[in-house]
Amino acid sequence: MRWSSLLLSLSLAACAVPPPAAYVSGGGRSSSAVGIGKNAVGEACTQQGSTDSVDVFCGTWDQPSGHIAAQPASTASLQALATSSPWRTGLDARLICSAPTSTTINGNAPALLLSCTRKIGGWPQAALVTRIGDRDYLADGILPAVSVLERGIAVMSGQATPSAAASLPPGQADALIASRLAARSFSAGDIGQYQSLMIAGTRANLAENYTGAERAYRA
Repeated sequence: MRWSSLLLSLSLAACAVPPPAAYVSGGGRSSSAVGIGKNAVGEACTQQGSTDSVDVFCGTWDQPSGHIAAQPASTASLQALATSSPWRTGLDARLICSAPTSTTINGNAPALLLSCTRKIGGWPQAALVTRIGDRDYLADGILPAVSVLERGIAVMSGQATPSAAASLPPGQADALIASRLAARSFSAGDIGQYQSLMIAGTRANLAENYTGAERAYRA
């Protein structure tokens, strides 16, 4: 019986990816993806989607490292979007986030940055909101992908082409999270490996290979 409770908790951990509502395309890379440079740990990243919603993929992980949604600018302030909007409610369902911090991205666009942690798995995340022209941009992803989210917003807003965005310098938002990233550096590939091990452990447990399951969970 001791394995039944462990199986339940670890099965949940193995599914620690944002729900389809957060990542609209539902995972899986597309041949239409375009390169937008590297993340903070040197993994090459691409983005795919539409003018209203894109997923960002980095490294070897087959799930999105981040997501950006665009919508017509609302009458609400950025502060309201970051603290009491449907988007924030969606974040709160899967993340624990600190109070938003004022910053700028892509030159001088005002933005609010939230430092977050996944409720399941404990992976550091970040989220940001910004308003460019007549559109609001709502983004979140794993911590090393913050600079890539900024570039993705530059592409979606028409500020830069994908090739030009790949060479954009880091913004103030990157400086705000630099110390946190340095304290716990990880890659998208690390998360993919973690989830693969959790799934392998669950399968071994279901097959009553408890030794193999324990090895996978410990790894």
